[in-house]
Amino acid sequence: MCAGWLVLGVLYSKTQPDHSRAEIIMLAVAAGVFLCAALVLLRKPWTAENFLPRGVMSLIVFYVGLILTAWAQHAAGPLPARASVAQMVIAMLSLQGATLVLVTLLLKEYGSSWREAFGLAHDLRRAVLIGLIVGCLFLPIGMALKFGSEKTIEHFTKSRPAQQEAVETIQVTSSPFHRVLLGIVTIILAPLGEETLFRGVLYSTIKQAGFPKAAFWLSSLGFAAIHMNVAAFIPLMVLAMFLAMTYEKTDNLLAPITAHAAFNAIEFVAIFLQGGG
Repeated sequence: MCAGWLVLGVLYSKTQPDHSRAEIIMLAVAAGVFLCAALVLLRKPWTAENFLPRGVMSLIVFYVGLILTAWAQHAAGPLPARASVAQMVIAMLSLQGATLVLVTLLLKEYGSSWREAFGLAHDLRRAVLIGLIVGCLFLPIGMALKFGSEKTIEHFTKSRPAQQEAVETIQVTSSPFHRVLLGIVTIILAPLGEETLFRGVLYSTIKQAGFPKAAFWLSSLGFAAIHMNVAAFIPLMVLAMFLAMTYEKTDNLLAPITAHAAFNAIEFVAIFLQGGG
């Protein structure tokens, strides 16, 4: 995510004077070096003897990297009020895309595979079918929850709640190429990355540690919170609960991935139809 912020900061600093742009690039490079150093330290073997000094050093370089990232962002100035297609793609690649890469490396390190770790070969047709049914059934529930959330916020704040940045970007996109690109990241990349992170990793890890209820609620809350939209929080949290139950029922991560993708696909098409596109 920090890498995504740095890339966006550099890309959207083109309007800055040359000397300011050079400063931004230098800050971004320095931030990247410190953040990579933190990863290198974490990857080295840990023992009881080196735990304290290694831990302190890791925290120092990590937080220096975060501070430099924030500094580079501040120097670059605010991002555009409405997220561009490039901004949305970079943001998704730096979270959902990075999740897929890192989980693949983790599984390889432990001698496992996606099929073994997430049950992808377990009753494949049934998992896909259940996922499609859950995604389609949740759509009217999600729409009703979103409508209720928006009206509640509007009633108490006397203002219309902001849409999700991704929704706004899709609404104003007219280029066929950009539409296809947004379709790929929305319908394929987002469900793959988010279900791997929240259901495949977070939910499963906490549950296997002996806290099934905490796994259910924390993974659902985290999924809703990461979208950073007040009006969509309740609908997304309920969606996450449906997805966790789907994963639990099928024991195949492909089921919640399919449900998530089906929901996103229908909503994606609906946004264009509403906009007359």
